[in-house]
Amino acid sequence: MIKILSNIKPFPEYISHKKLKSLLSKAPQGIQTSGENISDYEGQEEELNNYLKKWMNSSQLLIEHLRQDNNNLGAHKNSKSILALGAMEAHINMAIQALKGYESESK
Repeated sequence: MIKILSNIKPFPEYISHKKLKSLLSKAPQGIQTSGENISDYEGQEEELNNYLKKWMNSSQLLIEHLRQDNNNLGAHKNSKSILALGAMEAHINMAIQALKGYESESK
């Protein structure tokens, strides 16, 4: 999984038309791949998807647990801890929505 992500360069926030045209003119016209490379990629992609499914399931269970125990948390934690858990829940929800967007684009 790490191998896939390490090959990806970050996208620039913006790119000029001139720079884009220059990059396109230097890009290879066709990429030759062997069947072995494709099957390796498919195996890595499947592994990544399995990890993402496991992450989503465990994240949803965590959110359900936080919501069920929301009233009980106040008795055992201070206000900063409760705010931190609320922020964590919000970020997990945003990540789940991002993952759903990724999955809808992948289909």
